This record gives sequence, C-alpha cells and structure tokens, in this order.
Amino acid sequence: MNMAKIIRKTHRWAGLILGVQLLLWTVSGFYFALIPIEEIRGEHLAVSAKSFELASLESFQAPGLALNGFMSQHPTAVISSVSLAHMRGRDVYRIQALIDDKPHNRLIDARTGAPVAMMQAKEAELIASQLITFSAVADQVDFIEAADADAEFRGRVLPIYSLYYGDESNFNLYLDAWTGELVARRTTYWRIFDFLWMLHIMDYDDRSDFNNNLLRVFALSTVFFVISGFALWLVSSQWMRNRRLRKAKI
Repeated sequence: MNMAKIIRKTHRWAGLILGVQLLLWTVSGFYFALIPIEEIRGEHLAVSAKSFELASLESFQAPGLALNGFMSQHPTAVISSVSLAHMRGRDVYRIQALIDDKPHNRLIDARTGAPVAMMQAKEAELIASQLITFSAVADQVDFIEAADADAEFRGRVLPIYSLYYGDESNFNLYLDAWTGELVARRTTYWRIFDFLWMLHIMDYDDRSDFNNNLLRVFALSTVFFVISGFALWLVSSQWMRNRRLRKAKI
C-alpha cells in the first residue's frame, strides 16, 4: 500500500470520527457569534439593584458586636467576608461564610445587630418587580434548596427563589433567598447557549470544565486530521504524480 492510500484511509476514518464534533463546534460557534451575549444573559429583561449610599456610620453596630448573634447560632462557621450594604430595604452587614463546609449568605441589621430573616415568596416577588424591565406578575415562584450539578443556576449559593415569566422568552429570574440579590437571569436564548456550550467544550456533567481530557483528545486529533488532509492533497497533486512518473522513467 503506497503512502497516498495510507494517508487517504487514515483521513477517511478520522473524518468519520471527528466530523460530527467538527460540525458541532461550527454550529455552536456560529450561534455564539450570532446572538449578542447581552440578549443571551437577559440583561435587557432585568437589571441588578442600584447601590445606595449608606447613612452615617455612627448609628451602626460595630461589626464585632453585630456578628455575635450569628456566631452563637453557628459556632463552627468560617466567615470569609463581611461588608456593609443596603439590601432588602435596610442597611445591613452582608456575611459570606462556610457552615458545615457549604457556602452561605446572611444579613445582619447594621443598626440593631439582629439577624435578618430569610425572604418569603411575597418579598421575593416585590424585589423582582423592582428589577425587571417589563410589567408582569410572575407565573410561578419556587423556593429552591437543592439542585443538580447541571442546573441552569449552578454555582449559586442556595437557597434561592426562582421567578418565572412565561411571556418574556420563558424568562427565569433567580434571587438569593437571604440577601435578595439577583444571582442569575435565564432565557430561551441562554438555554440554547448552555446546551451548545456543553457540546462545544465536551463537558457533559456540569458544563464548566474547559480543560477536560476528552476535549483535549478531540482537539489534538482534529489538528492531525487537518494535517493529514494537507498531506493527502500534496501526495495526490499533479506535481507529485508527475514527479513519480519522472522517477519511474529513470
């Protein structure tokens, strides 16, 4: 078997194996370029809450005193950050902490030192109505305490509230149940993007590992596939055929 046949056979089998993934890379890349990322993220449907200037710090509890109640309830908590903010209509200390090795967000009233209770559904709806850029009432409000690894709000600290607006591109707004912060927006465009992103990076679990071995193998194989295509063109070219004929006549 001559070199051209070997390269041609190798290229044909490589094309059969890699062709589907090459098509998926092309289709997903086209979608990423076609739809503006702002529309995919739903930035035109909801905005983050505006920041507020805090009042005089003289009326605030000292951070150490304000944290006493939280630490008495969670003595094993590891606090990663404490910051002043204006959330849910009041000045608060926003706490980020690990409790039983899981991330948690909590609020403490900066003036009284009292812990701020978790939001109820009605408050979540009220906050959402101040964030959305359209006039509508949520078709469905869900309280979420656990989620699968591939959930569309993955990576967010739970629990959260999901507010669904079916008439606005099947729009979901996700709010932190403790702080009321907007943590995610999800639209039909985003869900298509997420599915194509999974196919693009070949991470079929949580769709976040861009450096997985499967992607590396396919990417490297594609390089060899392209090289073999150039090699096949070269050995099959008229110049090479003429060269082989000249050698045969010598």
